[in-house]
Amino acid sequence: MSGIKGWYFQSEHTPHPARKSLLSEFFSQNTDILKSQIQHRFRDANQFSPFSLSYHQEMKRFGVTPEKSTSVAYFHPEESPSRTWFDDLRQEESKFGCIQSLDECPSDLAAEIQEVLKTKFQSHLPSCLHPECAEYQAADEARTVGISG
Repeated sequence: MSGIKGWYFQSEHTPHPARKSLLSEFFSQNTDILKSQIQHRFRDANQFSPFSLSYHQEMKRFGVTPEKSTSVAYFHPEESPSRTWFDDLRQEESKFGCIQSLDECPSDLAAEIQEVLKTKFQSHLPSCLHPECAEYQAADEARTVGISG
């Protein structure tokens, strides 16, 4: 589609920046591809990732060179996370994470994951989620009682 061969972009569960103008221009010139892309109510095997198209357009038009993706901490509830996973999640280098179905985790494990995330992202969270907040402490106490009781 973009004319570039031999590149595959592994799409991680992370933010994907895209230049809207490139995609807009491409789809304006290829309305049949746009119609094919949006005709499905649900995902379809014939669809493609617009981010992959965007990345190929960036390479073709602006000479952008792909770089290795950033560290991503993945977790699936059917796997018991190792201490290494928790250590990786705590690291500054792990800017992104993907936690699949936290609701399917045992409650003690879900609580531990939530605490690690709250600690890591405390400066970005509302103050009511900070451990020193009375509202947080009351909610934490209620949750703990519910888990052990």
